Amino acid sequence: MSPVLTSLLDPMFGIPTDVTFQIMGFKNSEKEICDEVLLGEVKGHKLIFGLFSPVFKKEFFGLARETKDVIPVRQTTLESFDKMCDYIYGKTIEWEELSVEELFDVVNLAERYQLPRLMDEVKSQMEIVPLTMESVMEVADTGAEFIQFPSVSDILLNTCANFLKNNLPTEGQLLRFTSN
Repeated sequence: MSPVLTSLLDPMFGIPTDVTFQIMGFKNSEKEICDEVLLGEVKGHKLIFGLFSPVFKKEFFGLARETKDVIPVRQTTLESFDKMCDYIYGKTIEWEELSVEELFDVVNLAERYQLPRLMDEVKSQMEIVPLTMESVMEVADTGAEFIQFPSVSDILLNTCANFLKNNLPTEGQLLRFTSN
């Protein structure tokens, strides 16, 4: 990816952003009533988003284009939307800092905005999720929770299965593990 794209986000570069995504979410209050709140904002350039995603292209440049410069975004986290934008702008992403749940949130965004290369990158990350004997069942359970993304959850479940196969090569070891 060109370092010029990353430079676009630096105000000193001289090309201002023209869209602000407001990431909306819910925060529990003391009364246990969930109120929608602004989780944060991500700024960018409509042209760059439109070049990478047919969804953004239609949203910003289609016949029924969005004329507002502030776009509310729901059903995601600020961190995951920020990672998607980092990917679009060619920034280095520290994938290992994301939990499996956060990776699936990025998967959701990659599907929503039709970003197949981002989807492929997350699939690659699912193949190298760090596993331990203590975490493998929880990670597999998380993979099973996201079966709406079979191309990704299958990879994660296979990663877990291969880990168990390599670390519990005999039936006896596998039976002892599953009984705990």
